[in-house]
Amino acid sequence: MDFRLYAARRAWLIVPDCMQASQAAVERYGQLEPVGEFPSDMLDAAECARIVADFDRDSFAVVDEGIARRLLRSRAPVPVG
Repeated sequence: MDFRLYAARRAWLIVPDCMQASQAAVERYGQLEPVGEFPSDMLDAAECARIVADFDRDSFAVVDEGIARRLLRSRAPVPVG
């Protein structure tokens, strides 16, 4: 599974790449800026399991800044657009 990383004013969100960020995510976190697409194998198994569980519940997952920054540093993301 690939996913899309979004930056918001006060959070980092991940959404499955086959979806757009939901209106609920925008209402909770404000304007979302897509910053790249990444394969799920860039996450460790525990991170991936938690994110997929969040997808099932909310259609998006909030990740801490450390994970987001690691993704951005570890590989040049595929530009969204």
